[in-house]
Amino acid sequence: MAHLPVGIVTYLFTDIESSVPRWECMPVAMQASLETHNAILQAAVQENGGVVFKFIGDELDCAFSQPLQALKAALAAQRGLGQQSWGETGPIRVRMGLHTGPAEAQGEDYLPCHTLNRIGRIHSAAYGGQILLSQETADLVQRELPEGVRLKDLGEHHLKGMQWLEHLYQVSAPGLVQDFPPLASVITHPHNLPTQLTSFVGREREIEAVLDLLRNHRLITLTGSGGVGKTRLALVVAARVLDDYPAGVWYIELAPLSDPDLVSHSVAYTLGLRDAAGVSILDTLTFFLSTRQGLLLLDNCEHLLKACSSLADHLLVNCPKLRILASSREPLGVAGEMVFRVPSLTVPDPQQLVSLDALAACEGVRLFIDRAQYNLPGFHVTTDNKKAIAQVCQRLDGIPLAIELAAARLGVLPVAQVAARLDDSFRLLTGGSRSVLPRQQTLRATIDWSYRLLDKKENRLFRRLSVFAGGWTLEAAEHICSGQGVKGEEMLDLLSSLVDKSLVIAERKQGQETRFRLLETVRQYVREKLFDERESQALRIRHRDYFLHLAEIADLKYESEERLEWTRKIKLDLDNLRLAMEWSFHGCAEVEVGLRLAVAIKEWWQSLGYLQEACDWLLTGLEKCGSKPIPAWLRARSLIALGGSLWLIGDFAEARRRLGMGIAVCREIGDEANADLCEALYKLAMAYSDQTENIGLSQSLLDESVEVGRKLTPAESFYLAWALVFRAWMYIFAWNEPERAGQDAQESYNLACQAGCHWDCAGSLGILAWLAHEKGDNRQASQQFQEALALCEEAEDRYGLFQSHLLIGGFYRDLGDFRRSKYHYREALKFWNFVGSRTPMSISFLAYFGSLEIRQSEHSPAAKRIEHLRKAALLLGAAEKLRGGYYFFDRTFTLADYTLD
Repeated sequence: MAHLPVGIVTYLFTDIESSVPRWECMPVAMQASLETHNAILQAAVQENGGVVFKFIGDELDCAFSQPLQALKAALAAQRGLGQQSWGETGPIRVRMGLHTGPAEAQGEDYLPCHTLNRIGRIHSAAYGGQILLSQETADLVQRELPEGVRLKDLGEHHLKGMQWLEHLYQVSAPGLVQDFPPLASVITHPHNLPTQLTSFVGREREIEAVLDLLRNHRLITLTGSGGVGKTRLALVVAARVLDDYPAGVWYIELAPLSDPDLVSHSVAYTLGLRDAAGVSILDTLTFFLSTRQGLLLLDNCEHLLKACSSLADHLLVNCPKLRILASSREPLGVAGEMVFRVPSLTVPDPQQLVSLDALAACEGVRLFIDRAQYNLPGFHVTTDNKKAIAQVCQRLDGIPLAIELAAARLGVLPVAQVAARLDDSFRLLTGGSRSVLPRQQTLRATIDWSYRLLDKKENRLFRRLSVFAGGWTLEAAEHICSGQGVKGEEMLDLLSSLVDKSLVIAERKQGQETRFRLLETVRQYVREKLFDERESQALRIRHRDYFLHLAEIADLKYESEERLEWTRKIKLDLDNLRLAMEWSFHGCAEVEVGLRLAVAIKEWWQSLGYLQEACDWLLTGLEKCGSKPIPAWLRARSLIALGGSLWLIGDFAEARRRLGMGIAVCREIGDEANADLCEALYKLAMAYSDQTENIGLSQSLLDESVEVGRKLTPAESFYLAWALVFRAWMYIFAWNEPERAGQDAQESYNLACQAGCHWDCAGSLGILAWLAHEKGDNRQASQQFQEALALCEEAEDRYGLFQSHLLIGGFYRDLGDFRRSKYHYREALKFWNFVGSRTPMSISFLAYFGSLEIRQSEHSPAAKRIEHLRKAALLLGAAEKLRGGYYFFDRTFTLADYTLD
């Protein structure tokens, strides 16, 4: 088969009219006629540069890179069929359809798409001997028609199962049948729905939801932010229900109107009604609709809200068979109104990219690809561009208008450059279609439209909300954004109004307080409106102070029964905390405040897996402080937090230096710093665990850490619990004293339970499980391993999850259960990649996983054996590169090297 055309493709679909009765009555003769039919069509297609890519019974599906070639092939085929003598079967009459649109090849076929759906319906609407063209194909061939050929306009038709009306043309030419009955389309009722020039992507769930509302309610209002696709969704739904409304479906575009008094006139004129002497236009409209079953689509009501609400209420009361589908950036506020908030398109997470197929299934990506192909035929998702595409869709919040404008830039910029320029979306995303209203031609104009409809207080609050990153709570807005014209007690009403106007998004989850957020594009816009530098600085200071207070409370709650609640809060406000640190370090030069923030969430950096980021913030703060006087406790904790994070990412020398400095400051402070000293000592001990010659020093540091820990108050006992955990691991792997390891682990477990923070039991449970396994009590070991894993999952502790899966993988490896072992090693690898830990335990994990792949290769077929060995080489190579001189994991590498041999 020749290569399939890609990008913008013209399809020619054909099939034989009334073939089934002939097959039933004369199968032998029909088989001969089919072979002749196929030969004529294949010759016509090949002679005109096309490809027949599929046979389905007597249907041929053909593809062409040029629309004129497809038309010539159809003409040649119909003439050839007409000149053929068919014998017993009688003349074979073939219906044909042509349509042009974007498509993507997969092997010797095309991926399912809207273009293929349309050509299937277009050719099915034809009669035998007839050639039908879509609007797109007709536009492309109109100026190049062969001599004697013309296109007959058949008007718009609602084809079965299609959302939009299809404008069809019949090919008239010498040698072809000219007269046919009306097309077999399903249109029966009047309407004025506009023909759409671009395909509609996604929204299957939303379409069904709105259709369900329309079946059961008489007024449905689609709300949502500007550019989110309210109008397109409403038009799709309206096209789907044409057959349900004998009096018609009528689209009324209200955006061009500025006079509220003209709303009723606009609806009446759309329906063909005119003013009558002595009768108001509203009365004329009401009388006309009073007994008719029709649907009005009122589009863009937000700037004429009162007039639209009044009209809708009046018509629904007086016209019992009427239904109204409205689109507006805020609800109409009419009794019985059902509000459907149109969401953004689904988008991928650029940090967690999946397969190309899964990426292309995201609605935002599908729209981007579809629109990109209009500007760059053949564009599709690849391994090279998938991250940039995901970034574009995610940064634009899945807003269809913004995605379409970004895709339009691919005519001059590669997708990676488009993604890189999105920090200034309003300069990049311009130049939309000139056929739409000016307010829809750029992203800025779309948001301007909503901004101008705000009152003074809404305007003031809307500007101030740009101080947040990622989202906020009502409490945060009250603390940060009130004052100077906005009272705290007004905040809920004002926020609710901005939500109703689709400028702020409210996110509600069961059992959690409501959070609010701005779309990133809206946030960029509104930050430009915060033009008063004094107001801007005051807001940032209040924002910084609020989140410093929140972080320092969170620090106190980490080792408590409230940890889960505060984990959720910190995760939700991590972007706000980052912004507050950025402002402290680089904006207002309040370095001490920034350090306090970074130190307050030090435990969250580790448990959530942001080790490198923790190092970056802490190092920035300490460098900016330099020799400036800051509280000794803050310097000590900053150094200890930095040193601990450096150890976890594998920078042992710098970790030792920073932890040593922190210990020196703690000793200067005295007993008040014992808790910090305890932490610094056990972390320094682990930072010294990379070299054989440091084994004695590591042991003495851990012993001192435990000794200091025993002097702490019960509220600080978790420091001792962790010191005991680290010493227990050293007893197992470095000093070969399992009994002492068990004693330390059990004491650590008891301390964590007494302190009321059972999540800290995970570390000691892992040790106790390992020791039980060493003794042969695998039932207890399995139970304790699973308990530790469950605690880490509950606490959303990514670092703990990595360690737990690692230990369980080793447990099942020792038992010879390679399937379970591999599952847990894969899970460990997932968290290891995210966390970025480079401790000896992390590196041993790579070696263990590699050796497991080798073991599996020994029992696999040849093809799979190579894949197992390839993975083993990658894992063992990574482990060897990272290993350095870790003394107490040498046996791991001996095993791995032996297995490779």
